[in-house]
Amino acid sequence: MGGTIGVPLQFGWDAARDSELRRDIDYVLHSQGAYCSNFGHPFLIETDEYPEDCEARCTSMPTCMYFTIYLANGWCQISSRCNEESESGDRSAYTFAKKVPDHSCASHSPRADCFGGWVAEL
Repeated sequence: MGGTIGVPLQFGWDAARDSELRRDIDYVLHSQGAYCSNFGHPFLIETDEYPEDCEARCTSMPTCMYFTIYLANGWCQISSRCNEESESGDRSAYTFAKKVPDHSCASHSPRADCFGGWVAEL
């Protein structure tokens, strides 16, 4: 079940596609000393990889939106969401969030705020 969980819609409908194409993917620190516990839902993957390998694996997975690395022991947890966090027993835990570009204003149906403040009077 863990490998079949998709990307939550909060990231946009095209987040998985941008992630799959590896277009402008970046990561930001989400938390330290905690991990994505997600109310007990499974991780996509748990493995014994070091930070660079864990990040590379997340980048290669369209459904990965968060990864937690444990610097003390080389452990990696990959998740599609981080709705709930729990304190890690290992203070060397760092959770990173994947950042995908926002192309919504360039889409065929952009949001209203893409047009600026004032558009027209009715």
